Amino acid sequence: MLLLLLSAVLTGCEGSDNGGILAPLNEDNVNETLEWAGQTIPGCRLTGTAAMPASAALMQAAIDASSISSQIDADAPPFQRILGNCPGSPGELTITRVRGAVDGLKEGFQRATYVFDHLCIIDESLGIPQEVTINGTFIEQTESASDDPDDPVHRHTARTDGKMKVTSPDETIWIALNDYTLAYGSPGEAPNRNHPDELTIKTLTFEFQKENTRHSLRNIKADIYEQGDNRVIDIYQGRYYIGTRPYLKLFTDPPLLFSKTSENLTGGALVFSGARGARATVAPSAQSAAVFEFQFNGRPLDRNLDCTDFDMPILDILTGLF
Repeated sequence: MLLLLLSAVLTGCEGSDNGGILAPLNEDNVNETLEWAGQTIPGCRLTGTAAMPASAALMQAAIDASSISSQIDADAPPFQRILGNCPGSPGELTITRVRGAVDGLKEGFQRATYVFDHLCIIDESLGIPQEVTINGTFIEQTESASDDPDDPVHRHTARTDGKMKVTSPDETIWIALNDYTLAYGSPGEAPNRNHPDELTIKTLTFEFQKENTRHSLRNIKADIYEQGDNRVIDIYQGRYYIGTRPYLKLFTDPPLLFSKTSENLTGGALVFSGARGARATVAPSAQSAAVFEFQFNGRPLDRNLDCTDFDMPILDILTGLF
């Protein structure tokens, strides 16, 4: 999930989008939007600055909700109800699961529908309790060869039903996911380079209401596999948009490496390519996996982004990403 938010750092484009224009990219734009990232991405700050501002801290609480995510049980009965923790109006998350031909699906299919109905969560990270709410519907489905529980899943799909809404006192984020698919290269076994899992995403969009910005990933294609102690994500196709502006090409070079034990990003680089061959890259620092270094056309910038406090389990649930 951090990959999408880091994407926002790398553009300060101008012009209008007709769907086929590469965005201009220059060092001034990258530096300017680094300032935006330090104020907007929850749990991240520019090196050498103070702790994250209140608005970002509250947004992290809104989309963290680890006390809620820990209660979601994939093996629970067909219907599960989870209450928020706000006094008076806690709201709720309901989960409905249907399985196979007996529930009207195709044989081997299982579907879970998550409905967030004003789910309210209390955050006390700033010392003063604040209420944050989540609304919307998220749907995921798995596919196997038959209804036999021993048959491995060979395909996983997910989407939001319209937009999810996450609200804190200082900001509102709308999240939309369309046509997420993960096709397993070796169902029931760990994927390898010769038989990787294949990830495709038609669109993933974040809209920041008060910031009046929209960030989108479109037409993402990636291979995911295990190699030694790492999980590898090789993004070989994708576009990144801000609002209606021209796009940047998005890919990895080299592929991203995630530790299987810590889940930290430990290697690789995310590359954004713009008009006239301009390139911006973001990669983990050799000193800390939570600190990201930026380069423009191969030249290091003089500031890094420290995301040591970044933690968004609810967004992982909503998107299944990385």
